[in-house]
Amino acid sequence: MNRVQLLAQAYSQTPWRKQMQLIGAFLLTLVAVWLVAALYLDVTARAATIGREIQDMQVHTGGMMRIDSNEPYEANSIEELERLNASLQLQLALLTADATMTERARAMGFHPAKADEIVYVVVPDYLPPQPATLAPPPAAVANNTPLITSAYTESLVDWVKAQLFQASNLLKGPLP
Repeated sequence: MNRVQLLAQAYSQTPWRKQMQLIGAFLLTLVAVWLVAALYLDVTARAATIGREIQDMQVHTGGMMRIDSNEPYEANSIEELERLNASLQLQLALLTADATMTERARAMGFHPAKADEIVYVVVPDYLPPQPATLAPPPAAVANNTPLITSAYTESLVDWVKAQLFQASNLLKGPLP
């Protein structure tokens, strides 16, 4: 018994070692939390700085030219740029409208093609586009097979009974 106590006492740690381990674990946790907080603060500060730079760029955009004249366009806000963009989209829509394009084509000397003016070009090895083959719509599938085989639903007692029944049939022998 004395030998067991000496062995236990030799392997037990002194109180000051236990305290140093607790203090070390606490300081390690404190340093880890401090590093995570510093990283979060750095990322947040960078994001805020870049966001502010983007806002400054949006307010002080310049160097754009007007389409209708060669004067530089100074936009003072995002709303003005959006209005300019909408105006340019409207001009493009008016210029590419069917009636406008037909009128411009007639002014350049074009006319609608007649049946005898149309030339068909035969391209060898050309495969016309095939219609898309879609998957059939999902249908309810009746599955009558059990999900779990009977080998896994049989209890230990049922298995033992079946084994005993087979053994008794073997002991009886074949029927005449």
